[in-house]
Amino acid sequence: MLCTKIIMNPNDKQEIKTPEKGKVVSKEEYNLLISEKMEEYRNNRVRNGINPR
Repeated sequence: MLCTKIIMNPNDKQEIKTPEKGKVVSKEEYNLLISEKMEEYRNNRVRNGINPR
């Protein structure tokens, strides 16, 4: 994330919009997805010649 400006208490409040895309997942599904993606990331790093340690 790259920020160019941070406003702590803006005068004009902006409404946060609910996302329209994507799907709702349970905490268990989320944890499983994160585990799979972390494993995929580790495998890609080793395959590309970048040793994690």
